Amino acid sequence: MGLPTQGIVGAEFEQVAVAFLELQGAVIVKPAQDTFWGGYAGCFQDPDRHVWEIVWNPQWPIDDPH
Repeated sequence: MGLPTQGIVGAEFEQVAVAFLELQGAVIVKPAQDTFWGGYAGCFQDPDRHVWEIVWNPQWPIDDPH
C-alpha cells in the first residue's frame, strides 16, 4: 500500500500508519495493542478485503544498515 516508514517509530508510527491506511481505503479490524507474549499487534483489511496483521516483537533484532 506504499506506506512510508523511514524515520517513523513507536506511537508516532502507529498514528501515521493508521491514518495512511484509512486514507487508502483500509478498515482497521483490530486496533494495535499489547499482546500476551510481550509484543504489539493489530489488524486491518485492505481495499481488496484481505486481512493483514501488523506485528512488532521486541525480541526481533532490527538490522541497522549504517
